[in-house]
Amino acid sequence: MITKEELEAKLEPYWAERPIWRHADIGPGWYQLVFDLVDDLAQIWPEFRIEQVKEKFGGLRFYPESYKADYEGQPLSESKMYQLIAAAEDKSYKTCETCGAPGEERGKGWIQTLCDKHVQEKA
Repeated sequence: MITKEELEAKLEPYWAERPIWRHADIGPGWYQLVFDLVDDLAQIWPEFRIEQVKEKFGGLRFYPESYKADYEGQPLSESKMYQLIAAAEDKSYKTCETCGAPGEERGKGWIQTLCDKHVQEKA
């Protein structure tokens, strides 16, 4: 399992000049998702920069710095970069944010994606 220190070291070169937060505000179960996403993004667009990484409404949110066009000159919403981000965000809704095991959205008000074990511990 990826440690917080390993994730922060992976993210460090990619933070925008003035990010919203300069850390990933997510549980350890999603560290691998973000670690792999950064590797994938760096392969297709080495100059990308991160504005924010957080959890919201039970899912991963990964916000790159805004650009008008990506590496191929396509609108960002149609780019490979955003397809990779969307895939990681979708996967987060099936991954326990505490341990990385299969999970599902839980809760009423504050929604988290958790496995059976961690939903029991939170109760």
